[in-house]
Amino acid sequence: MKYKVEYQVKGDVRVHRRYYNALNSETAREMFEGSREESLSGSEVIESTVRVYWRNKNREWKEKKNFPTRKIDTVDDIHEG
Repeated sequence: MKYKVEYQVKGDVRVHRRYYNALNSETAREMFEGSREESLSGSEVIESTVRVYWRNKNREWKEKKNFPTRKIDTVDDIHEG
């Protein structure tokens, strides 16, 4: 399925977009996180602006609701907020 991730970078008012072919929205988000580590390193992505969308049969983009806005890697991250 096709997914779109929209985000903003600190200091830039434009909305940036990346597109992924993935099995599900969680995988698309993980692929975006990989992009952040590689091609977006040095840019500060504003986490609250990251949105994941999927494309339905009618080729319309629908936002994936209730998607975590921050990736939690460890149990300690949960306690840190």
